[in-house]
Amino acid sequence: MLLRRLTIATVLGLSLIAGQAWAETVKNDDLKVSMDRPTGWSNADGNDRAVFMFKRDGGHSQLEVIATQLMTSDVAGVFFDTFHETLGASDFTRAGREEKKIGNLSGTETIYTFAHAGVNLKVYVFQFVKDTSAYVVVSYMETEKADALLADYQSAIGSLKFEE
Repeated sequence: MLLRRLTIATVLGLSLIAGQAWAETVKNDDLKVSMDRPTGWSNADGNDRAVFMFKRDGGHSQLEVIATQLMTSDVAGVFFDTFHETLGASDFTRAGREEKKIGNLSGTETIYTFAHAGVNLKVYVFQFVKDTSAYVVVSYMETEKADALLADYQSAIGSLKFEE
């Protein structure tokens, strides 16, 4: 009986450790926000505006969170419109747009396609306002891997936590 309990406790303990190993929580102290970085993704550099930026190991896929603090909530529309206009001017083709809830966050998701240097991308943009900040979560995924990576993008958004 004791051996059985020890075995169960060990299995449960290892399961908890393994469950936590799939993602590392990263924080931004300025905005008081944290996010879980999915397994198979590493921290990346290259966008000074990004609150968080991850690159999928062994590929061209990346995930960015961009935020701006708002003077008023009206400014959010300008921030979002400017972001999408920049994508359009850079030859991203809009493939769809819908209001969506991911995790506890409600916002708008826009999907784009983009091709550059022989790499075809599917780009998901989820935008939302939280308190006094506007956020854009952008996931650039290689088209042939997009279906498999969509869960990483959604779980990363769902893991966003905001300190009060």
